[in-house]
Amino acid sequence: MKRLTIMRGLPGSGKSTHIRENFPGATPFRMAPADWSPVVVSADHFFMNFFTGDYNFEASRQGEAHVQAQLSLIQALESGRSHVIVDNTHVQTWEWQVAAKLASLFGYTVEVIDVFDGGLSDEALAARNTHKVPAEVIARMRQKWELA
Repeated sequence: MKRLTIMRGLPGSGKSTHIRENFPGATPFRMAPADWSPVVVSADHFFMNFFTGDYNFEASRQGEAHVQAQLSLIQALESGRSHVIVDNTHVQTWEWQVAAKLASLFGYTVEVIDVFDGGLSDEALAARNTHKVPAEVIARMRQKWELA
């Protein structure tokens, strides 16, 4: 059975930690061997140098990052990986439903894991997220949050 897992939650809520703890061996799709599973698709990977581990976010290139993530998702699904994980905030329903619709076209079952805020305040999320998203941006994202 092929499975797509959609992770959603505010920055710093624990999405990546959940993946590490619950999906052993999960590897970024761009780095995984052809037959490897599970693979992770994320817009964040666009800004990541996998050789040095450096993350260099550029707001002006965010659109490119999301297009690249969509292309990677399609490639991962087309390749028939047994488990694909999409890791993003997915604040609004339409953001993750695109991935779910694509997955259904390729015969995948879909599960959505919603960690929302991990029980943390905006300030705590800002302090612990690895992408330096400030508390005021997280607060705006929280206001737009739609239930799955």
